[in-house]
Amino acid sequence: MSSTGNSQAMESPRKTILDVAHAAGVSVATVSKVLTGRHRVSDEIRGRVEDAVQQVGYVRRTTQMAGSRDELIQLVVKSLRSPFLLGLLDGVQASASRAGASLLVTNSSVGDPNAWRRIHRDYPAALVGSIVVSPDEAVHEAVMNVGSSRPVVLIEPRLPSLDGFPTVSTANWSGALKAMEHLLDLGHRRIGMIAGGANSLFSKARHGAYLAALNAAGIETNATLQAHGDFTVTSGERLGRVMLDLPKPPTAIFAGNDEQALGVLKAARERGIQVPDDLSVVGFDDVPESVWTYPALTTVRQPLAEMSRLAVQMLSATRNDGRPARSVEVATDLIIRQSTAPPGHRP
Repeated sequence: MSSTGNSQAMESPRKTILDVAHAAGVSVATVSKVLTGRHRVSDEIRGRVEDAVQQVGYVRRTTQMAGSRDELIQLVVKSLRSPFLLGLLDGVQASASRAGASLLVTNSSVGDPNAWRRIHRDYPAALVGSIVVSPDEAVHEAVMNVGSSRPVVLIEPRLPSLDGFPTVSTANWSGALKAMEHLLDLGHRRIGMIAGGANSLFSKARHGAYLAALNAAGIETNATLQAHGDFTVTSGERLGRVMLDLPKPPTAIFAGNDEQALGVLKAARERGIQVPDDLSVVGFDDVPESVWTYPALTTVRQPLAEMSRLAVQMLSATRNDGRPARSVEVATDLIIRQSTAPPGHRP
């Protein structure tokens, strides 16, 4: 015998505009245009959408409700090749789903403001706003344009000119300081730093902590032990080779992110340098690859799930309350694995 609770559990999920779009053979944007009545479409298309609404049992709402599955959150990323960005994508997707919204991913690599405007034009009622990951010069204009009319939340912005937007960022300085203090506590005094882009805010913070830690330890900084890459394995490998080929190479290298640290590990293997016996390596992010590599990478963990949750929460609050959410900085943790040890006996 079935109970009321069981019968409710067996109910089919509420139909969405995606179901309507599939039934009508049109895009979600076209369905949104018809339902909002704000854009002109042909009578034939309008009829197909109206018929599909009846066919699938879509229930229209006179106002957009918080938590409605019709809501869309736009996630703007430069690339999905980075494990860090993939981790954020997973986190935002999960948080958006819990909030009852769908995720729309936009590639910002071309930095085309018109592409952003089209997204906001085509989804006038459904779009909650945009979460932009690590915006740089290429998308500055787009962020400013979109932010003038829709809620925008930034994750780890690279530009000080975007300070006016609500932001979720990592405690980059303190996280990098933890990494440096770990290496110093192990006895390292000749420590290299492969930072990210020289103009990146979070790269500057990590590099600044490196310099501050050396200064506090009474260690003179050395320009040959400092380099700027682009947060890729390739740049970590290339710059790692340069440092490891120095007449007096470092006994430890702190990389600006895990991808660059993985590149350093590759450069060390090519030279027969044993990690951590001859060289200690520390990264930043704690991407999945940091556990899989050998030796497992000591790194600074960024809480991607928490950052994603906060970004979605801030975006919804900004839209619902009509005022910008406050910016948030989340703490980091040093994860000590097998890639660090006291200095070895290399000459």
